[in-house]
Amino acid sequence: EPKDASAADGPGLEETTCMLGERLQQTFRRNVSVGDWQFVSRAPQQTHGPNKPGLASQTASSTAILQLDYAPTGLVVLGFLRSDDERMGALRVRCAQGCNCRPSVHSGWHTQRSSVMALAVINVSTNSIPSTAIGSRACILELQHVARRAHEQVSRFMLFAVIVAPHITASSNKRVLEDMRKGLAKT
Repeated sequence: EPKDASAADGPGLEETTCMLGERLQQTFRRNVSVGDWQFVSRAPQQTHGPNKPGLASQTASSTAILQLDYAPTGLVVLGFLRSDDERMGALRVRCAQGCNCRPSVHSGWHTQRSSVMALAVINVSTNSIPSTAIGSRACILELQHVARRAHEQVSRFMLFAVIVAPHITASSNKRVLEDMRKGLAKT
């Protein structure tokens, strides 16, 4: 069972941690954000159906800073809304401090007439990063909501889940990633 990421001693470095719902809210409550990121019980455009709590942004260029206690190598998996709504933006992800990863952009829009949870898989390494004031193994990710098209006035992005999976890489264990997808689909 995943350990509660809001526990006083933080998640264990060897454990997979899944932050959904209240756990996601508690995680971002203790982190910094710039712009309009806020925790909501359902997507602002969702008028019916079950609640799907998550972190939502209605303004492009809003940035959420996520500090993770992290093992030397592993994955961070972000579960987010992908929809045919033309207003859906994208999420630009970069490792800002204490870890290395390839900067990436993940679109919240697709052409299929559906709204689904998509997964962004971020390979993270801290092997060559020296200890910092924030802790010897902390990893700070910058999550920036960007508009899908330049100069768009209205843009939306919704983050449902953050999974930290130490010592697992995308290339080393595709079965684990498929299990994550199936597990999140049930929520």
